[in-house]
Amino acid sequence: MVDYSLIKNIAFGIKKYVEKQEILHLSFIRAHSDLVKLSNIEFLPRSGFIFDEEMNKWEFKKHGCGYEFSHEGTAIDINDYFLSNGDFFSANRLFFYFESIKFNFKNQDTDDAIKSALIYLESTGEIVKVLPTGYYKFLLS
Repeated sequence: MVDYSLIKNIAFGIKKYVEKQEILHLSFIRAHSDLVKLSNIEFLPRSGFIFDEEMNKWEFKKHGCGYEFSHEGTAIDINDYFLSNGDFFSANRLFFYFESIKFNFKNQDTDDAIKSALIYLESTGEIVKVLPTGYYKFLLS
């Protein structure tokens, strides 16, 4: 059983992850707007740099079905599906984010703790599962 304060801290971390993911998504789309209009991700660059709202330089690299963005050790992974559905996030990518920021799970199983936080966010009506494969969306409050 994961304690409630840890669940709330993880939920806050998920919100921060999604906020940064949306910022990086917009920066990526702006930087490559001509190619995005083609609606064909095969023409998008496989690696490069973009800048976030604070002018931090983020490196990106294409991998299997998405992009990994990194800056000073923090990793934000964006699935290709996110490129066309900017407000979705994948539960599977959260593990790598929390690992990259060295989040303290207080000796709890990481996957169980993240799942508990997602269940908590669903129960409060803050997120909804949009695809059975683990894609979620934050609802506007």
